Amino acid sequence: MSQEVITVPEIPVYVVQRASFRSSALMNDQDYLNYLTFLSRCLRQHQVLLHAYCLFDNQVHLLMTPRQHDGVAKVVQQVSRQYKHYLRTHYRRRGDVWQSRYTFSMIQADTHLLAICFFIEKQPIDRGVATLPEYYRWSSYRWHVWGKKNSLITDHAVYEALGVAAGQRQHRYRDRFKLPIPSELSSEIRTSLTLGQPLGGEAFRREVARRLTAIAGNKTSRPFLRLIKKHENHE
Repeated sequence: MSQEVITVPEIPVYVVQRASFRSSALMNDQDYLNYLTFLSRCLRQHQVLLHAYCLFDNQVHLLMTPRQHDGVAKVVQQVSRQYKHYLRTHYRRRGDVWQSRYTFSMIQADTHLLAICFFIEKQPIDRGVATLPEYYRWSSYRWHVWGKKNSLITDHAVYEALGVAAGQRQHRYRDRFKLPIPSELSSEIRTSLTLGQPLGGEAFRREVARRLTAIAGNKTSRPFLRLIKKHENHE
């Protein structure tokens, strides 16, 4: 896992990591639990907040906010190494577990964060592994709608703004979750992930480009170079 990803501190990042060669990385409940244990440890170590997640046998979806520009990269890389070691130790499994590159997109929180949470937590239904999201154990849905204890999750301010009391937030989240995600928005989310581009308005994308330039200059990860160039041309 040599991918070097630079993101902007305090901006949420949606990450999708897929197993290599379309194989299964998570094969039973113990694997899922161990992956979450490694994730929890790395989140704390690198000061990254997790707002939503969904795990499958061959891919993981994570919505995180880093405190540092390299926080997301360090979490993904370290969890991958620890999980690979776990598979080697317990199953004598060799070779790569995950694809060498994961997809990601920085998210404009005030306009798109809840949509990303819904998109992530609807994945079990979209993939046909559950008829209702509450039936799927390996996601953050039960926390958001029931308040089921989940030490991994740190609520984002956008979620907290749904209501003063926890029950109010959960009720409003559940009501919004029931609404279908517009096909145009789903397509926009997938395109942003594929291209590694920020998801949000033009002003947000320009701000991301400006801040990435300030952080990394010419060392910025490849998907953002065109965006930075576009920003510079507008100045």
